[in-house]
Amino acid sequence: MMPPAQATGTSWIQKTPGVCGGEACIRNTRHTVAGLVQWRGLGLSDERILEHHPDLTEADLQVAWSYYDQHRGEVDSAIALERDSSSWVEATQGLLPQVWP
Repeated sequence: MMPPAQATGTSWIQKTPGVCGGEACIRNTRHTVAGLVQWRGLGLSDERILEHHPDLTEADLQVAWSYYDQHRGEVDSAIALERDSSSWVEATQGLLPQVWP
C-alpha cells in the first residue's frame, strides 16, 4: 500500500495498486474521488452523498473536493476513461459472443 497522498484530520486520499485501478480513494475504502465528483456533477449535495454512503464523513468529502481541485486533470481523465469504457460495453452489447451461461 502506498502512503496517503493527501491528509486532513481524520480523512485522507490514498492510491493502492490493485484497488479501484489504483485511482485516488477515500481512506481505506473503495470510494474513488472520481466517483464522488461524478455524483456531485449530477447535482447531489454533500448531504445527499453522505446519505447514500453512510460510511463516509464530511471530512472525507472535503478532502475529496480538495484533491479534485489540486488534481483535476487526473480525476477528469479517470472519469473520461470510465465513461469511454461504459460506452464501449453498451455499444458492443449483443455483438460479442456470450461465453457464460
